Amino acid sequence: MKYIVLLLLLCSVMFGAEVNKYVDTGATGSADGSSWTDAWTSLFAAESQNVDLVTATDNWIINCKASTDAADTTAVVWDGWTTNADYDVEVRVAVTDRHDGTRGTGYRIVNSVGYSVTLDTSDDDFITLNGLAVSNGGGAGSIAYKLGTSSKVLNCLAYNSGTAGFYAASGPTGIVIVNCISLNCVNNFYITPTGTTIANCTAMGGTYGFRVANYTNNNLYNCYAGGSATADFIKTGDDYTFALYYCMSEDGTADDWGGSNNTVSIAYSTDNFTNVTSTTEDATLVSGSALIDEGNDYDGETWWPTQCEDSGDGLDIIGTTRGASWDVGAFELGASGASIPIIMTNIKRRK
Repeated sequence: MKYIVLLLLLCSVMFGAEVNKYVDTGATGSADGSSWTDAWTSLFAAESQNVDLVTATDNWIINCKASTDAADTTAVVWDGWTTNADYDVEVRVAVTDRHDGTRGTGYRIVNSVGYSVTLDTSDDDFITLNGLAVSNGGGAGSIAYKLGTSSKVLNCLAYNSGTAGFYAASGPTGIVIVNCISLNCVNNFYITPTGTTIANCTAMGGTYGFRVANYTNNNLYNCYAGGSATADFIKTGDDYTFALYYCMSEDGTADDWGGSNNTVSIAYSTDNFTNVTSTTEDATLVSGSALIDEGNDYDGETWWPTQCEDSGDGLDIIGTTRGASWDVGAFELGASGASIPIIMTNIKRRK
């Protein structure tokens, strides 16, 4: 028995304690983040705790929901924490409390500022966002997500932003973006740093779908862009190594960057998606969509996040099992012809 206790103590030191905290925009308790009843009412309040997770040897999971359907309206700048690859933060919205890939659903941050959620600060790396929705109506210069070193952005939604939905400036490295959707932002995905991986993401409308500039060793897998005013996939500058694999575009640009198994001229229409009308877009696939079974299985890759798999099977943006033949984009069409979510809690994370 004593050896089991010693082993458990050793594991807690090696992997850190998992500390759950809570944000609920409809909470009315003491607002100390200790439970759903006493949850903080904004993600900003949770971030303001400025915890040294390395010294504490803790991993924080900040669970978020909107029990009264009230939006979180405060911008968040992640700064003042101490984190590393072993002791980190995940902001998590469970499938039951998450957006469904469309505007105004689930827990969401809605404001009109420069940056709605900023992870690009000097000392706050290794932050994971899982299941958030962000709308930034601030016009020119507004960005929903500004990403930092070793950021993981999973199952997230961006819409309305005047400059970018998902943006990474030069400097940060090791960014992973999986199962995300950007709706009608000027630059839906705008990536400039080295070593970014983007997989199973969907860009709908806006000016540019996926835009990259001047940096190397970045790759896109199983992504779709359509409805862009200028280009679905665009690169600027000459100093880059950026390849696409199993990606699709409406305008013929999916095979412009190198890579393999890319398909051009896939219509941005209700032949493939539930709704492509501006402001009411829905990227859920329809029966017969050209995106079905045209992707590649990547859940065995070291960069594929454990939050996006279950028992070795990849999951889509709402927790639907991808199975053996993956669809392109953020949604997987279930065997019955609909997306069938799996309810997941307390998922252990790959370090």
